[in-house]
Amino acid sequence: MISYEDMTYDTIMERMLNSIAERYPEVDTRPSSLAYNALAASAAEIATLYSEQDVCLRETFAQTASREGLVEKLHEVGLVELEATYG
Repeated sequence: MISYEDMTYDTIMERMLNSIAERYPEVDTRPSSLAYNALAASAAEIATLYSEQDVCLRETFAQTASREGLVEKLHEVGLVELEATYG
């Protein structure tokens, strides 16, 4: 299964800075530079999106879904969960 756990802020920021450095070698990409500061907020948002995408992907499959996700899967096909009873 695809996993986005390795798509952290640091990884994304490094990829973005490397891309800038390759295309525009004259641009300063050190921390607190204009390019670094411009990319920092975007990298944080992208990392959040990858995290949310990972949750959505896990909730898609019954084997990895949370209890709430499994209940939603039941409702998709017209089934209803039963309340727990004493044994």
